[in-house]
Amino acid sequence: MRRRGNCHGNVVHGSFFQLLKRVHIRRKVYARREKTRNDIFNYIEILNDTQRRNGFNNQLSPVEYWRGYNECLVRWWRFISPQWLLDEDYGAR
Repeated sequence: MRRRGNCHGNVVHGSFFQLLKRVHIRRKVYARREKTRNDIFNYIEILNDTQRRNGFNNQLSPVEYWRGYNECLVRWWRFISPQWLLDEDYGAR
């Protein structure tokens, strides 16, 4: 993405790796490459994806955001569904 006139090509990647280096890896020395990979994987998949708050979605972590989204979908589905679909006795007939 290094074409002329495309100034935002690597902004997302650069921002992520700068944050990874600044927050997580700062001055760590790893003995093996596999330990480095596992540590970075755990940061990305566990800490960053589940706990880090995002300014775009009203300072919610991704887990909190999707939990609220799923609750909203359930409420919407119950609102639009006919009552006979929600009855537990309907399947017994």
